[in-house]
Amino acid sequence: MVKVNKELEILAKKVRKIFGYVYERIRDKDISEKKLDSEVLTVLKNTEFLSRKTLKISFSEPKDEIYKVEAGRTPYDLLCYGEINKKEFKIFINNKFGNLFSNARNDITTYNNLIRLYLGISKQRLAEEIKIDRKLILKRVSNEEIISYGVFVVDNKKRGYNFFLKEYHVSN
Repeated sequence: MVKVNKELEILAKKVRKIFGYVYERIRDKDISEKKLDSEVLTVLKNTEFLSRKTLKISFSEPKDEIYKVEAGRTPYDLLCYGEINKKEFKIFINNKFGNLFSNARNDITTYNNLIRLYLGISKQRLAEEIKIDRKLILKRVSNEEIISYGVFVVDNKKRGYNFFLKEYHVSN
């Protein structure tokens, strides 16, 4: 039987709660799609979230050296990182501003980014053979490190928000 990693379950609950708080802080501001990333990061950086012995959590702009801006974009908008039960985690998060109730989705880009970030692929456009870091993958599949991908959606008609976390890391 396959079960969801307990640390990821705890982490997901905490991060969803934090993004509820973020939405409360930005919902009455006049925010455009271009300003959303900076507003979200400002709230996250200027707010103390309780760090416990078992959970330390931080937020920053994209900072991994291998993810350079290509064509003015990074594969994610902000990084949530830290430790949970002495296990490192990273959650790559994209902020979206749009119609929460639209059927239009950009799943191809989302999953492409998820796979590239999980595998440590540094290029957005693959034009040649890539080399996968086996040690990195082993660390992630053996449950030594938690990697996930989140999407924070703020409705452009001020009808709410949602935070999706791609919880794909499983152990048995």
